[in-house]
Amino acid sequence: MEVEENAIIPSPRGTQTWGLVLLEVELIWLWKNSWVSVR
Repeated sequence: MEVEENAIIPSPRGTQTWGLVLLEVELIWLWKNSWVSVR
């Protein structure tokens, strides 16, 4: 419920969570690219 509400209504908490998710995705992508390049 909270996730849906945040997604519908823009709020500082929503932006913070989205920022964290984007950072995690970027880190994963960098880790994957580095692992692939090393291998």
